[in-house]
Amino acid sequence: VAGMVCDPSGLLLALERRMTALADAHRFEEAAEVRERGALLARAALAFAETTALLDAAEFVIVHEERAYLIRDGQLAAAGPAGGDVLARLRASARSCPVHGFWAPDVLAEARVIISWLRRNAAGLRLIHVGGTWALPPGARPNDRFRVK
Repeated sequence: VAGMVCDPSGLLLALERRMTALADAHRFEEAAEVRERGALLARAALAFAETTALLDAAEFVIVHEERAYLIRDGQLAAAGPAGGDVLARLRASARSCPVHGFWAPDVLAEARVIISWLRRNAAGLRLIHVGGTWALPPGARPNDRFRVK
C-alpha cells in the first residue's frame, strides 16, 4: 500500500526489471504482459496522486477565459465572472459535499473530470487562491517506463 500511496517508483522499478529480464530471455509474450501491468499500475498511481492532491488542496480558485471556478473538496463548488472580490463571491454561492476521510464515488468521479479539465486547459489557467496544499509527490510524475517503443 505504501508503494501506491507514497512513492510507486519502487514497485514500477521492480516491474521494469522483470520485464527487461523476460525480454532478455526472449520471453516476449510474458514481458509484454508485465509491461501492460506496469503501465496500468503507473496510470493508477498517477490518478491516485492527482486525486489526493486535488482533495488535499481543500479549496482553490482558478480563472480560465475570464471565468472563475471555486473547486472545493474535489468538486466544482461555484463559478462566475472573474474580477472584484471573486473569492468572497464564489464562497457565498458555493455548494459542495464535505469530504471527511471518505471519498464517495460521485466525488471521485467529479474530481477525475476536474483533473482531466485542468490537464487539458493548464496553459490558460491562472491560480488565484489555494486554501490547502496542492502538490504532487515527485514519484507520481508519469514516465515512459512501460511505453511501447
